[in-house]
Amino acid sequence: MAGIWVVLVIIPGLLLLHFKSPKTGVIGGIATFLFFLISGIVILSSDLQVNAVWQLIYLHLVKDILLMFASIVLIGESLKEIVRDKLTQPFPKA
Repeated sequence: MAGIWVVLVIIPGLLLLHFKSPKTGVIGGIATFLFFLISGIVILSSDLQVNAVWQLIYLHLVKDILLMFASIVLIGESLKEIVRDKLTQPFPKA
């Protein structure tokens, strides 16, 4: 359980570092996407095992799906910033 808490602290930190280093934001976005994908699978399997109400299962899955889409948007923003930095760099002096 402590490992999960460490991951939950590190991943948002990586996303917030997007403003200093877009490459770190991409890593944080990918880690966030994977975390919510795995979280959704675990929640779905545990809810199905205990025969939970479908509305509860639906709410759990919608939350994880929305957060996965948000992480995709953040990955795109970081990649856009990387490309913008590459395009606006001055030519190297020979």
